Amino acid sequence: MNEAAIKTINDTSLSNGCIVRQRWSHWELRCGQSLVEIPTETSQASIAQALRALKETVRDVSARCVLALHSNECYGVDAAIPEGVDGRDRTAIRYELERLLPIDAEEFTCDYHVTGDRKQIFAIAIETRRWSVLVDALGAEGFEVVAIIPESLLITQSIITLPELQFPIRIGIVQSDGCFETIDVDADKLVIRWKSYSSVELWKRCSDFDSERDGGWVIVGRHQAMTTLANAKSISRPPSHLIGHAAQLACEGKLAPSLNLRCGDLAPEDSLHAIRTPLRWLGLSAVICLLAVWAGSWYRGSRYERELAAIDQQQRQAFKDAFPRQRVPVLLMRTVRNEHARAIGSRGIQSVNLPISAAAVLRDLFDSLERAGERDARFRVLEMQINDGECSLTVRAASAIQIGILASEMENVGFQVTPPASEQIPPNQQEPIETYQSTLKAEWISPANRVDNLQATTNRSSDRERSGGDR
Repeated sequence: MNEAAIKTINDTSLSNGCIVRQRWSHWELRCGQSLVEIPTETSQASIAQALRALKETVRDVSARCVLALHSNECYGVDAAIPEGVDGRDRTAIRYELERLLPIDAEEFTCDYHVTGDRKQIFAIAIETRRWSVLVDALGAEGFEVVAIIPESLLITQSIITLPELQFPIRIGIVQSDGCFETIDVDADKLVIRWKSYSSVELWKRCSDFDSERDGGWVIVGRHQAMTTLANAKSISRPPSHLIGHAAQLACEGKLAPSLNLRCGDLAPEDSLHAIRTPLRWLGLSAVICLLAVWAGSWYRGSRYERELAAIDQQQRQAFKDAFPRQRVPVLLMRTVRNEHARAIGSRGIQSVNLPISAAAVLRDLFDSLERAGERDARFRVLEMQINDGECSLTVRAASAIQIGILASEMENVGFQVTPPASEQIPPNQQEPIETYQSTLKAEWISPANRVDNLQATTNRSSDRERSGGDR
């Protein structure tokens, strides 16, 4: 491509991206504010190469690209959804469109949206084989084709973003080749109808337009030729500016909801292309989360180190105060333990009484509960306290005998149980039957001392089972 053919246009609607626009008489390639025109008969591979050469002359422009097709290359259909067909079933809609289009379903790529009360669709379609070569060629040159849209719908999407318009509206587009297109947009800003005429005069003869009801029209292009629509709102910006604005939105991923023919057989090979932007944000969020976890771990570790250093300093100071004539050893706590053991031994004390582990007491207590349950004792534990081998267990059962069974099993596993006293509880809203409540006081016996108490425990257990506890 000759660099002399490159034009610089005063249009900032497209600031970061590229457009491949098909015109009636030529191709228009644009990257940022740089534009080049090439003949219509140029091969599709040469079009991609020309766009790459144009991009190399422009700095800081994204390789994201929009393919804007001439309206004559596309089919537009508005039709009712047949009975029994789900509007979300793209395959069924595709074969329904085959009845309305002069092309087989396997040979076109389409996109559609459901309009109205979900009984109508509006769809656009193009021949897949005709445009797949250009899409592949652009991909081979390093471009990412984000959208394939007719230029008339790009103009419509740009107009939809105007805040001063009230919907529904009808858009009239006067093309540079004299063609006139009408596009109807409903209150939800969705295109519901698209018609094309070879001239304005043909539209006047074919339409049922009432000149008194032209307030909902928006005209783009040569408005001076539209004397019939005297009251229509005119868009002062040229179509090229509107197309550039819509293409910029498409490159930024902000064009939705919009029909896009970059789907089906013309879709990217990457199956996650449609959700690539959310995935990028997800990845960024994951990185930030990991950094936050790392920073939190580092802060907590440094805080622990400061606390340990302060405790170590306090220990060393305490050692200096206790043993002023000795040097503070490196293994401070080992030295303190040795000094403690030496002091205990010098007093004739063999060992230091340590508190009984609550885990061992709780293990035997659960064992006694399971054994009582195996003997069909049914009870509800209301409160449990364990303190240095002393156990207090408040239970409620349907009879005092079941409480006696529980006390018996506690003695069998290694508890010395104080004879329980049962309290009769009258029926109430929570307990519709008469129940008995008792608080069992028991002392846990270590396994080394259980042999001496085994015979006495057996005798007491048999007596308690027969009596069921004092009432």
